[in-house]
Amino acid sequence: MLGAAVLSNPIRQLIFVLAVMALASTSANAQKYPIVKLTASGSERFLAEDILRSTGLTENRTTEVPLTAVQAAAQKLNASGAFAEVKYKHAAMPGGMKVEFEFVDKDDDQFIPCDFENIVWLPAAELTDELHKLVPLFNGTVPRDGTLTQEVSAALQSVLKQKGVTSNVTASIQEPPNTGTSEAVSFIAADVEVKIARVTTPGVSPAIAAAMDAEAKRLIGTTYNRSTLNKFAERNLRAVYVKRGYLRATFSTPTVEVLSNDAGQTSIAAAIPVSEGPLFKFASLRWSGNKIVPTEELNKMVHPAPGQIADGAEFTKQSNAVRALYASMGYMHMLLTANPTYNDATGTVSYELVVNEGDLFAMGKFEVEGLQPASEQAVRQAWKLREGDPFDSTYVRKFFFQFRLPVDTPYVVEESEGERLKTVDLTVMFCKPKDPCRPRAESHLFTLEDAEMEKKP
Repeated sequence: MLGAAVLSNPIRQLIFVLAVMALASTSANAQKYPIVKLTASGSERFLAEDILRSTGLTENRTTEVPLTAVQAAAQKLNASGAFAEVKYKHAAMPGGMKVEFEFVDKDDDQFIPCDFENIVWLPAAELTDELHKLVPLFNGTVPRDGTLTQEVSAALQSVLKQKGVTSNVTASIQEPPNTGTSEAVSFIAADVEVKIARVTTPGVSPAIAAAMDAEAKRLIGTTYNRSTLNKFAERNLRAVYVKRGYLRATFSTPTVEVLSNDAGQTSIAAAIPVSEGPLFKFASLRWSGNKIVPTEELNKMVHPAPGQIADGAEFTKQSNAVRALYASMGYMHMLLTANPTYNDATGTVSYELVVNEGDLFAMGKFEVEGLQPASEQAVRQAWKLREGDPFDSTYVRKFFFQFRLPVDTPYVVEESEGERLKTVDLTVMFCKPKDPCRPRAESHLFTLEDAEMEKKP
């Protein structure tokens, strides 16, 4: 055997580098052999052929390869971050040497899917193939650490250049936006404007086409991002259908077509395919789990008419009113789940509304910060929710709608767990207009921006 080594972490990698430097002054550095057999084993995530292609080494009986090149290939694989451990060895064989790589895979949670936010110049499948050719270890995901993300960025930049697009490509991890999606590494062509010039919705029926066109036109002239377009489809366009009783309308992945690409600006046409599904009418409604509020009272708040087209938007609005009622009574963790039962044969939908009321919370301490003593006293006197009262989270909004503050006075209302069990302490922090309020905790109840949004129709 000519030699063997294991690379699995930065310390071992450093020792490995020092060892290579030591060998550089010996004859070992000058040792060269043809590679007559080259193998890779141990990885279930990556194909052996892709791993070997990423090393840059090939079987060739006529070309001698320095041992240091084998060491460098192993070091590159280790630095990529794709593996938990990299082992390699080289042994003498007739006509040259056999080089063997052995790997230990990382856990799945150490890899993040890739999203190409504004890359529109070639189809997604073609883009993946092109990147895989340049970065053999790219399979749609990248490891959380290591050099592979940078390699993909450089390869993407090269692919775009071939398409006539000169751009710096940036990569960043996007956190989950509370839509049920997982985090992803977002690749963006940073210095190119991609504008939406046309939007179509294949699959829309004539009865809804006008309403869909009116909503879709809001996208015209806006900057294209894949995630933004997906959200628009699921929120805005789906709302058009839900309001009209098409409760199971779904949207396929949008496609884009490049219309023009001039002087750093690209215009595209976006197509958002829709599958409308059947039209539903309301059949029946029943409640379960409610103890504090009688069913008769809840039926006055949520009251779709049997036989009428199921207006999903109105149903959601009425359901939210129930949530607000419970919140005003101190049940701040109340959950309301609507379980629909669809009958495709009759075109009807029935709902079971499941109430999980949760615990009753009381008002704790009320603090005011950032005001002069006289102003602070005025706020305290106007505040009517007293310690020990059922905690009314809706009162916060009502209070700041009614209490007259100086124009453009920024503030943040923070909630925190009170000293007593099941109590909520509130702190109102005021600050200067040029010094934005920054809540000390991750969650806060209400801000000036929230109030402005509430005022809009």
